[in-house]
Amino acid sequence: FLVDFISIPVTSGFTSATSVIIVVSQLPGLLGVKIGAKSTLSIAIEIFTERSKILFNDATLGITCIVFLLAFR
Repeated sequence: FLVDFISIPVTSGFTSATSVIIVVSQLPGLLGVKIGAKSTLSIAIEIFTERSKILFNDATLGITCIVFLLAFR
């Protein structure tokens, strides 16, 4: 009911921003990187600066599972 009063571009932007926040917040666990940052931007920056500490086995397993889930959805 309340969504009817909000324009489609605003709803679409909100949904897109929410999905970006969720993806970035899950990246440290997916890549096996320990990060102390809390905000979305600081998480993304810290992942980029700490890319040498990415655990290859964790990243491979996580990405393989995502590909598997997307392939069979």
